[in-house]
Amino acid sequence: MTATTSLVAGALALSLVACGGSVPETAHAQPRVDDASAALVLAREEKLARDVYRTLGRRYPLPIFAHIAEAEQRHFDAVAASLPSETREALAALPEGQFGDAEVDALFTELVTRGEANELAALAVGLRIEEMDLADLAHHEAALDPDVVAHLARGSRNHLRAFFRQHEARGGSYVAQHLAQDELEAIARSEHERGGHGRGRGAGRGRGAGHGGGGHGGECPHGG
Repeated sequence: MTATTSLVAGALALSLVACGGSVPETAHAQPRVDDASAALVLAREEKLARDVYRTLGRRYPLPIFAHIAEAEQRHFDAVAASLPSETREALAALPEGQFGDAEVDALFTELVTRGEANELAALAVGLRIEEMDLADLAHHEAALDPDVVAHLARGSRNHLRAFFRQHEARGGSYVAQHLAQDELEAIARSEHERGGHGRGRGAGRGRGAGHGGGGHGGECPHGG
């Protein structure tokens, strides 16, 4: 079972638990069950990114972490809006670093531990999260509203650019884990994208979705 498949299963489980063991009425309004499942997977990723950036921002007071954490909160809200209210509220109420899924909980711990090694490692964690998000968006985009996908993908590309610039400026060299190396560098070295409608450059076509090494955003004030 892949990491993403595990998260989809966890998504359905959280929905049932949040609704007292039965499928909520709002779920029947969803055009496809996969839509709600994909939305929960991505909402967890937005919360993961936000929580990791908040945690690393407390250790390294770099503006990039605070700015992008704020964007991740907005994107969590955007994705979670498509979930049944009980599921959305249950996920939003979870403490920092908890996601209602053991695999995502463990990934949070792994990412924070890596990032706490030093400032350069923390920026590399940001790159890893944004790269993972682009790969997972590409994996789930058929199940989601195209405008939401375009918004989230544009944000992740901008965040990736911001982390890449700061990582490279400190002498870092990042090896892609979810996207092809040339695709990642093409995104990282391209211009910041402004808000608006349209698909832009797309969600990215990585080596595959999954969370075992790798989240989202929108535009952030400093150009990420």
